[in-house]
Amino acid sequence: MGIIEKEEHKKKLFIITWWIISIWETLLRSKVKPLWTDELMTYFLATDASFKHMLKATWDGIDGMFPLYYIASWLVVRLGDPTICLRLLSLISLCWGFTLLWNELGKKYELKELIIGFLVVTWMGSLWNIYSYEARAYGLLAGLVAVATAISIKLERENSGSNKWKLRITLALLCATHPLGILYGGAIATAKTALELGKKEKTKIKIIEEIISLHLLSWATFLALTPMLVNQKDLVT
Repeated sequence: MGIIEKEEHKKKLFIITWWIISIWETLLRSKVKPLWTDELMTYFLATDASFKHMLKATWDGIDGMFPLYYIASWLVVRLGDPTICLRLLSLISLCWGFTLLWNELGKKYELKELIIGFLVVTWMGSLWNIYSYEARAYGLLAGLVAVATAISIKLERENSGSNKWKLRITLALLCATHPLGILYGGAIATAKTALELGKKEKTKIKIIEEIISLHLLSWATFLALTPMLVNQKDLVT
């Protein structure tokens, strides 16, 4: 086995170990940590016997979230214990996104650099320690942000139509998960714009056209779900 093959083997071993420890940690925490107020809202919606009734409650703005997370939650609680299933949904969403990001960054950085950065962001980061075992939409949201970032990095290396559509769909899923998805998508658009301007290979008009093309689906998704925010406002008042 050559040096490159050994390095790739170590990267795979690390990410597998990280998955196992993360799942084990979430299962342990789920046994001792009861659901708190916001998680109970997720629990009641996800365990609703009627899928249609759950969607209606979500559309009426009962929790201020967009529907994708509750659709996923409603499906996963049918697999077993609702509390564990909901918290594993958050964890697996994060692990999936960060694994894709790990794979893309692994093409540029060495193993030691990857591990240090990865552990600082995940196990030492407040976002990870809170959202990796919380039955709320933020685990899915952060996981999709990681997926979108990974695809954006890959798009710089492989400017293919399939990668563009993967990014469009992921950004739309972001906006279908939480209202903040539009802001994270905007951050990605800003970063890509700055990168393209720095290259000076395209005209400003061409860059704007590409950004609109990549984000049009997500903007349309957000606008289509905006009435849910109005419904929530009416519900509160």
